[in-house]
Amino acid sequence: RRMRVSCGRCKLLRRAMRRMTQIYDDALRPFDLKLTQYSVLVNLIGRPGISITDLADLLESDRTTLSRNLGPLQKRGLIAMEPVDSGRRRQLTVTDKGRTLIQAVFPAWRVAECRVREILGADSTNELHDLLQGFLNETRVQDGEDESVRE
Repeated sequence: RRMRVSCGRCKLLRRAMRRMTQIYDDALRPFDLKLTQYSVLVNLIGRPGISITDLADLLESDRTTLSRNLGPLQKRGLIAMEPVDSGRRRQLTVTDKGRTLIQAVFPAWRVAECRVREILGADSTNELHDLLQGFLNETRVQDGEDESVRE
C-alpha cells in the first residue's frame, strides 16, 4: 500500500511561485531583466531618494537580497546610488535610462500578467490577490507593523 504524503501549503505555494515567476522572467528575458529587478525599478520610480533599508522594508526583503538585485541594475546604469549625510546611508533613484527601460518592458510585463490571468481565470486571479493581500495585512498586524505603508 502506497502512502500519500502531503506537500504542505508552504511547499505548494513556493512551487507555484517559482512557476509564476518563471512566466514573468520569460517575458522579461529579452530586456535582460528578472521579475525581482523589474519590481525594484517599478517601486523606485515613485520613490526617488529612498534608502536601501526603506526599500527593503517596502519590498519585504532583506538588505542582502535587495543588494543582489541592485548591483546589476546599478552596473547597467538603470539606477543611481548616492551617499547621504555621513556617507553610510545611500539613496536610490531610477536614472533616465532606467525609466526608458521600464516603459519598454511594460508591454512584456502585461503579457505575463495576462498569461497568469488566462491560466487562473479572472475570478481566481482576483481571489488569489485578495487572499494573499489579506494574509500580508494580517501578519503585519500580528507583527505590530503598519500595513498601510505597503500596497
